[in-house]
Amino acid sequence: MNTLYFDAYSGVAGDMLLASLVDLGAPAALLETLPARLGLVGEVAVRIGEARRGAVRARRVEVVVTGPAVPRRLADIVALLERADLPDAVRRRAREAFTRLAEVEARQHGVDVEAVHFHEVGAHDALVDVVGTLLLLDALAPDAVLVSPVNVGGGRVRTQHGELPVPAPATLELLRGFTVYGSPVDRELATPTGAVLLATVARPVAALPRGRPVRVGWGAGGHELPWPNALRAVWLETDGPRPEGVGVREARVLEANIDDMTPEIAAALLAALMEAGARDAWVTPVVMKKGRPAMTVSVLAAPETATRLAEVLFRESTTLGLRTYPVETWELARTVETVDTPYGPVRVKVGWWAGARRSWAPEFEDAARAAKTAGVPVRAVMEAAWSAYRTRVEEGDEAHGPDEVV
Repeated sequence: MNTLYFDAYSGVAGDMLLASLVDLGAPAALLETLPARLGLVGEVAVRIGEARRGAVRARRVEVVVTGPAVPRRLADIVALLERADLPDAVRRRAREAFTRLAEVEARQHGVDVEAVHFHEVGAHDALVDVVGTLLLLDALAPDAVLVSPVNVGGGRVRTQHGELPVPAPATLELLRGFTVYGSPVDRELATPTGAVLLATVARPVAALPRGRPVRVGWGAGGHELPWPNALRAVWLETDGPRPEGVGVREARVLEANIDDMTPEIAAALLAALMEAGARDAWVTPVVMKKGRPAMTVSVLAAPETATRLAEVLFRESTTLGLRTYPVETWELARTVETVDTPYGPVRVKVGWWAGARRSWAPEFEDAARAAKTAGVPVRAVMEAAWSAYRTRVEEGDEAHGPDEVV
């Protein structure tokens, strides 16, 4: 599996993304011919060269605007993209990026999406940044695009809307779900253009993933900083490939070995962890030092909920410490359907892999309610629901799974 990892220790901007991808090996000709493909000949040009940032040699891409800046609405950008000579996948992703940006701007300024005028990000240079990055990624065709925590910089930035704190409101909104941090420089290191591209193509991770580095590209930023101001792109061979049709999510596991907690408290602890947002929580019997029977409490958490769940674990258990490590979850797409049984309707959760059913299971709560009403064992209702759904499948029901794993 080929993984592209962006190390955004010095932020991210459109020109840095372009330069890092060219330095990584993407065809420079795709950028040089892009103004013509966008219908902007005579209005914008692309210059590709080299620069030093500290001790690092990096590629430098400059988008030179030779015509007047043109504020555009979303409809104008979409029309330009429809006319452009682009692969369909690139056109679709570019439309997605500008739509996302328009929606963020609309929320920030309290206006309708179609009333948003793109100034900085709707000008010629931003069109080249967005479309060019997507075109280069299409050429490289990584199996996954990952990004480190993003350095957003500090201080203030001047915009068409006046002076704003760094990160600019739109940048911060676009980077929801990503890990960001500030630095003691009076510079905007993460721009709205860079942020919307990450939001469109990348998945955040805590650190460089396990893998075998194949090549590295450096994309120079426009300013000198106390460190090498560049975006590092790393091409990795990572374990895989993953099976098609599964959703992949980052997670953390929190674990504690406990030898002085009763089963009753353990049951209450698991309930409290699930109520606090754990994806899953469980207890495993173990034998600790000196032959003492004990239990390992394990919690599967989304990265953003790990701290909250650690607090619950410390509060509700007797542990004095815990360990934590990152994991990746693979999940089938799921739908919920309803079947009729002799005891009433019961919902069935269905797992899908690449458009085909792989498993199904009746919802226990539905079965328990039906069993209580009918005065029969829960097992009888569960078996009836399972059998009813199997009959539906065998009779050739034409239902299909969701297009994307959710």
